[in-house]
Amino acid sequence: MPSSRYARTYCSQPQSWLRTFCPMVIALVAIAALWSHPNVHAQTVRCDSTAHEHWYSPVANNLADRAPRECQTCEDPVNAKTPECAVYRTLNTVQCRSGRCTTEQGEFLIDPQRGVALQHSLRYQKPWRFPFDLRRNCWFLLWATDPVIGIEHAQLRDEQNYWHAAFEAATTLIEPKIPADELAMLIQPANRRSQHQLHVHIGRLDPSYRTRLERLAHQSGVITELKINGYHFFVRYLPDVSGQAPLQGHSIFDSVVQMLPAGESSMPLYGILVARSSDATGTWVMAAKGLVRTELVLSTDQACSMNGAG
Repeated sequence: MPSSRYARTYCSQPQSWLRTFCPMVIALVAIAALWSHPNVHAQTVRCDSTAHEHWYSPVANNLADRAPRECQTCEDPVNAKTPECAVYRTLNTVQCRSGRCTTEQGEFLIDPQRGVALQHSLRYQKPWRFPFDLRRNCWFLLWATDPVIGIEHAQLRDEQNYWHAAFEAATTLIEPKIPADELAMLIQPANRRSQHQLHVHIGRLDPSYRTRLERLAHQSGVITELKINGYHFFVRYLPDVSGQAPLQGHSIFDSVVQMLPAGESSMPLYGILVARSSDATGTWVMAAKGLVRTELVLSTDQACSMNGAG
């Protein structure tokens, strides 16, 4: 299997008969490399230069994020030029300054006061470039626009309540509206995403998850272990705080840290899945190693849209 670098070099040649299909070829090669590369074993390293605890997945063990300065944000000039900071660059363009813009990646609705941007992915409209996203016509992402690296960035990850912002955006800005008892939000582990732009995937909860969650008691502070779809989850229930909106009054990130056997140091290894309880009295927080966004239902019979975007 050729490397992704070789594929890009070959595809840049004008005479290449694969030129039309090169985006698909590069995607296939990159995914194959991600799963087969001998050095891609999840590891965590602490950033020694930071006053607050901050861990990352090193570039040598992470083909999903090649930004060279792992402990720096996308504001770093070296990182800012990399593909991992593409959305950061997009959100800082003149085109997006009005608060709404559309790019080849999707539609963006930006809320600078809250430090977030909602994206409706339009990759499903370009199957020749994004073949694996052909049916994902209801896939949304909530991006942190403040300089937050990722969930490992303990100092800044709670500057805003990004989970509540994602919930609010999902229940007010997405059409057709996703019912709260179907909504699910997910952050992938560090070696399966860009570490340099905190973002939450928004979709629907797979029914197999809801079936298992319905069997659990709503006991605050109790950590349960479940195996679903091949993932080993740590699960806990967070009851709503009186007088607070859903997902407010809790730090989801700190709740996950308390569940993990190795605490903060293992955060880059785990994906996080958040879903409301069916009776709307609380929130289920789940964490599993290697959890990826494909566990969300990102397709519907009717393509979704985003209110106010254009």
